[in-house]
Amino acid sequence: MTYEFYKTLHFFGLILTFTSLIASFGIRYFSNAEQSNPGIFKKFSIGHGVGLLIILVSGFGLAARLGYMSQLPTWVYVKIALWLVAGGIVAIIKRKKLSSVLMYAILIAIPVIGSIIAVNKPF
Repeated sequence: MTYEFYKTLHFFGLILTFTSLIASFGIRYFSNAEQSNPGIFKKFSIGHGVGLLIILVSGFGLAARLGYMSQLPTWVYVKIALWLVAGGIVAIIKRKKLSSVLMYAILIAIPVIGSIIAVNKPF
């Protein structure tokens, strides 16, 4: 498949993952929607998981297209670490372990840091 296909798929996965995370955050912290619709958090968690899978597959597809599979650069490992953080953050949202302002800042920071690293490839 082409580089453009993997890149588009990667962006789709990012959008699906982080819109699902923001929706889960809003439901858990600020809404009573869970009481009226008990499965709503689970539905957004499923969207989060599907988005993460798409990000992982398309990210490695992009790395293969760029010829990085024999030896991954350090910035790819940083992006994998950000992917792991994005995967685990839903558990923190579910348990309300952090304040709403800090959680929102983290949800904004993860894709911003990932995009800066992807564009600049600093290491």
